[in-house]
Amino acid sequence: MRIVNGDSARPTAPPPRPSYFFARQAVNDIVTRFATHTMRQRVDVVVDVPAGLRLLADSELFDFAVDHLVSGAIAAMPYGGELTITGVATPQGVELEVADERPDTAPDVARIINDPRVQRCIGAHGGRVMAQPCPTGGIAITLCLPRVEAVRTAA
Repeated sequence: MRIVNGDSARPTAPPPRPSYFFARQAVNDIVTRFATHTMRQRVDVVVDVPAGLRLLADSELFDFAVDHLVSGAIAAMPYGGELTITGVATPQGVELEVADERPDTAPDVARIINDPRVQRCIGAHGGRVMAQPCPTGGIAITLCLPRVEAVRTAA
């Protein structure tokens, strides 16, 4: 640890290491890690991400962010519900939405989108995160990652 003017210097995060990967496979891997929790809490998981949807991103950062969103959604539905993960290619890039049926969304929104795991993923790729209430209850958090060309210039 380095001391600078009496304060400990914060270690800097390593730069992102973008690589191509398939979003659906990454999401399926994350969902599989939570299989025991979703079965115990009667949370039905729907993954609607096209098989061919590829990302150029740091897969570890993406995993941390989506894992956090999925974990939070499951924890917020202790008596069951549906967790829907949707991915879509847009003219601007790729959007991945994690939507749940949590009973009360107000206290969670700022904490979720400002979490360091989410912010690190978004910041490293020049993307953004959006949160909005779902029409039937719950919350939808959308990670928006830019097209490949924008990621190359941000890295």
